[in-house]
Amino acid sequence: MPNVWGKGGIHEGKYHRHSVENDVRFFAGWKILKELYQKIEQPTYRSVGIFAFKLAARITEALNTEAEMFVIDQEGGFIFVRNFPILKRWKAIDKVVFCQRCGTRNNKFDMACSKCGANLVHSGKRKFITERQTVYRIPFYIKLAEPFSDEMVKFLEGKKGLLFPSPYTGKAYTRNWAYNIIKDYGKTVGLNNLYNHWFRSQRLMQLATEYKFNREELKVFSGIIKDETLDHYVKQIQPYTEKLGIEMDSQRFAELMEKKC
Repeated sequence: MPNVWGKGGIHEGKYHRHSVENDVRFFAGWKILKELYQKIEQPTYRSVGIFAFKLAARITEALNTEAEMFVIDQEGGFIFVRNFPILKRWKAIDKVVFCQRCGTRNNKFDMACSKCGANLVHSGKRKFITERQTVYRIPFYIKLAEPFSDEMVKFLEGKKGLLFPSPYTGKAYTRNWAYNIIKDYGKTVGLNNLYNHWFRSQRLMQLATEYKFNREELKVFSGIIKDETLDHYVKQIQPYTEKLGIEMDSQRFAELMEKKC
């Protein structure tokens, strides 16, 4: 399978720091997603990827979803998602100064370390004390007619509480667990650098490309509030190729990048 990221998306070497800003060029397409999910036979593993994509969620948020957040409206043709928490909002509540000589924590107004007496103006490192804010996304909708919605409905049947609890801890599976699952299955369909945030970026690209979501609609759906963050996930709200009348998707883009002149 061609490189669906484009030049620079697949990196040589032992380690590649993943970045949707650099790696994701287009919506990969339903075909690639279907090939990926078909390879994942274990229902829980497959559902992690499906929920991460359909919810446009951080993988930790997807892993912490609860059955009570979803209302299936067959008559209306949609899944209603409510009380969905955003798990990456923090508020600074105080500041402290750590002595770089002995590691002692000092008050923010201290000029000298309370333990070793070092001058904190020169050898102190200031850090914020933060606490997690309880913030929820605006309720949003997922069309039942979309691919994989039927699998979401099937997976939700009879469920209560956490959808993805670890059998060992009773708590939600970790993002590292999800990354290992996603990475291994990605290789089976030629996605050699598949990772957690890829699903979120793909969903937002799909909403912008197929449904023509504008910037504000993408923010409402995803819970993203900063333009800079949204730009990392969605390169253009309306690809200029459409305005030129050129049909372009990730598969075609990858073929052009690899084509020999």
